[in-house]
Amino acid sequence: MENVSFDVFSFLSALTPLHQKISALVLQLPSSLSFDEAKPRLENLFYLLPDNFLYSIEGQHESWFLDYAVNCLKQYLLGLK
Repeated sequence: MENVSFDVFSFLSALTPLHQKISALVLQLPSSLSFDEAKPRLENLFYLLPDNFLYSIEGQHESWFLDYAVNCLKQYLLGLK
């Protein structure tokens, strides 16, 4: 997830015509990725994401469901799927 700002901008720009029909964008993560491993990279990504979309994270590793992880996600107003 390094140097992804151009890719993120391009992807979200392509979705602009569909914005009214999109409820939320789901960020699906691999089951082997723990919350602690993902957190620094996701924090960088959160700053790139525009606030005119809703985002949900599908963290599959058991660590994503600990109170610590859920509270961190709430801080960024993200839902855990």
